[in-house]
Amino acid sequence: MIRLTAHYDGKVLIPDEPVTLPAGVPLEVTVQASEHLPANGDPILAFVGLGAEAWTGVEPVQYQRKEREGWE
Repeated sequence: MIRLTAHYDGKVLIPDEPVTLPAGVPLEVTVQASEHLPANGDPILAFVGLGAEAWTGVEPVQYQRKEREGWE
């Protein structure tokens, strides 16, 4: 299996790096937008959602209450 990144020019998918495949070889393509490569090219937007997995299973209200316990 070969994994590659590509971009869509409005008509075709274009690999971001050269790919060595025989011409006419059948392929199965799954399209998934990259979380770390924003479509508009703004590098700051690459940070959107970064680290979100750290909050999986955390109840926001309970977390906030626990953090505020030591404030007084």
